[in-house]
Formats: sequence, C-alpha cells, structure tokens
Amino acid sequence: MCTVRRRDRVVRSMFHSVEVPLFRSYLFVQHQPGTSWRGIRSAPGVASIVCAGHEIRYAAPGVVEQLRVTEALRRTPAPLKQRFRPGSACRLSAGALRGHEAVVVEINGDSVAVAVMLFGELRHVSVPLDSLSLRDD
Repeated sequence: MCTVRRRDRVVRSMFHSVEVPLFRSYLFVQHQPGTSWRGIRSAPGVASIVCAGHEIRYAAPGVVEQLRVTEALRRTPAPLKQRFRPGSACRLSAGALRGHEAVVVEINGDSVAVAVMLFGELRHVSVPLDSLSLRDD
C-alpha cells in the first residue's frame, strides 16, 4: 500500500490523503510450489495468475520483503523537499515506461533505480530523476 493525494470529488481545490495498492491489479501471495492454486484462482477478484507459458512465475527471493520493509515510508507522505527517497511510491512520467507505477530503490545523483512491475515480475530499472513524478491517483 501507499498513500497518495487525491482530489476531492466535490470541492475540486481540496485534496485528501488516501491509501491505494502499490501495484494495481497485482496481489502477492505466499504459496508453496507444488501445492494446489485452486483456492487462490477461485477467490473473488482474481482474474489470472502470472505465468510464462504454462509455468507459474514466482517473485524473486527477497523482493516482497523489500517492499514490506519500506511500506511505512509509503504510508507517510514525504515532505516536498524529499519528494523521492528509497521506498517512495512514484510514477514514471517519461520514456518507454511512462505511466508505470514504481518504487524508488536507490538514488545516485541524477539517476534513480526503481522497481517496476514488468512482465509479471518486479524488475529494477535505472531512470533519470526528472522522469519520475509523485503518485497522485
């Protein structure tokens, strides 16, 4: 989850802080390989499971734990002078991945490493700092 600023529906000049899913339409589930997926597949709202061909894709070891460690940072909006810091939820605003939701992993000067959901996996991508925008849903 992450906290974003959302415009009020009635008073358009007013904003509210709202918690939203970090990666829309993705759910991370702890599952023991080799056991049945039936309960997960039949759960309300589950459309499909990320697969490569007929093989189910699992998150790389440690990825979900990295997201959990930084969740408290995403639930607290960052001061404007610290717009982006490791753990910040953001959106890519330029380039081939424009519009993708991401999480800042590391900042190196004008370059930022972010985790982006691509092809059913969280992948680390390096982008220019000015290609990030705050995630306001």
